[in-house]
Amino acid sequence: MRGEWQEGGHFAGGAIMIGTLLALLSLQATASGDPAVIRLDGRCQYPEAVARYRYETTLVLCDSLAIGSEGDETVLDFSRQSWGSMIRISGRMSGARMTIDHIYFRERPAVEATGTCEIFYRGGKVSLVSCLAKAGSRTYATNFVVSRL
Repeated sequence: MRGEWQEGGHFAGGAIMIGTLLALLSLQATASGDPAVIRLDGRCQYPEAVARYRYETTLVLCDSLAIGSEGDETVLDFSRQSWGSMIRISGRMSGARMTIDHIYFRERPAVEATGTCEIFYRGGKVSLVSCLAKAGSRTYATNFVVSRL
């Protein structure tokens, strides 16, 4: 994918990358009412090595992930069926990695954040989406494992 850097540090090919990512994800996603949003079933789970840091890091609970875009940013919405959106993370994609710009907590305004998300694949399908973000003095982690059923 080709693109070029524009004034202000924006990559002109970003929309193509997001479009390609969404097209790939749509091949394995559950159908939703909004064709621009890809929904994946699974759950947030953390290995014991990560879980022992739960006092320093907020480990997000979730059972689904919606991937969409707002303008030239990708949005990852980690939610629970009974609670709705738990945390939304937005940023700019570059390949399978997203640089985090903002976090949205349960219907509150956006908070500036730093960090990264990475999408992992197994057999050509998304198997894991993992994020680590820092907003203010708090650190947040998501580790979404896609259901194989």
